[in-house]
Amino acid sequence: VPYRWLCIRDSMFCAFMSPLKGALKDDTNRNNYRAIAISALLLKVLDNVILILYGDVLGSDHLQYGYKKDTSGTQCSWMVLEVVQYYLCNHTTVKAAWLDCSKACVFSILFTKILDRGVPAIIVRGLLAIYTQQRCWVKWSANQTVSRVFGVSNSTRQGSCLSPCIFCAYLDGLPVALPDAGRGSVPRER
Repeated sequence: VPYRWLCIRDSMFCAFMSPLKGALKDDTNRNNYRAIAISALLLKVLDNVILILYGDVLGSDHLQYGYKKDTSGTQCSWMVLEVVQYYLCNHTTVKAAWLDCSKACVFSILFTKILDRGVPAIIVRGLLAIYTQQRCWVKWSANQTVSRVFGVSNSTRQGSCLSPCIFCAYLDGLPVALPDAGRGSVPRER
């Protein structure tokens, strides 16, 4: 195998490290570990180049603010807590539904949406190759053991700075579809 192919192939490996969520957590309980992805530097550079060149077409609805510049998931959590607090202070019952999107991203739909936004086909095809050929393993920090190598068949790449943008692009129709279907009361900016 040519050396340059080994470099490209090796850049598509990702290691999931698993540190304990806190020093006082029980290290025998698997739920007390947090997965952190360690991706190749080459892929991080590629992600940043794509964001510089095409970040403007990967923007999302104003109601998606958790993964945008100068915002964070903490702000989303704060907003939810404030809304709940408002209704509790007004003696109203609060009901909530949560959606786990960890496996919601289907590659064929994801990359079609990115293509539809105007990202050139050659870039989308390269991303598709990276996503479908990426191999991962888990390294347990507690005893330094390593799992077998496995492929990833759905969701966005962990440890990628591009992933939040393309995931928001993937879900971007949802904030539009719910109010338009009479299922949400959020005012739309037209």
